[in-house]
Amino acid sequence: MSALQTLAMLVKTQKPLSEFADAMTSFPQVLKSVKVRERKPLDEIPAVATSVQAAESELGKRGRVVLRYSGTELLARIMVEGPDETRIGRLCDDIIDSITTAIGA
Repeated sequence: MSALQTLAMLVKTQKPLSEFADAMTSFPQVLKSVKVRERKPLDEIPAVATSVQAAESELGKRGRVVLRYSGTELLARIMVEGPDETRIGRLCDDIIDSITTAIGA
């Protein structure tokens, strides 16, 4: 879908792809996994929801947090993206701590 939207924009604007690539800023990502003993909905665990909200608040519109369970293992996967690698690593670790405390294996 993204490729089709990009092609549609190229046709509409009659500009080369290189002009659009210059507009995109790429940020570092931290992706970590943590073993869990059960798969409770992560957004329903108060401590996890609080740590995610704190990370999202700190990152604002310049980052994102994605949490999900592995489809094949008892793992929670945490991805944090933002402009500062040290900061996103700390935020990711805070979320991992809250998951480990609540449902860690």
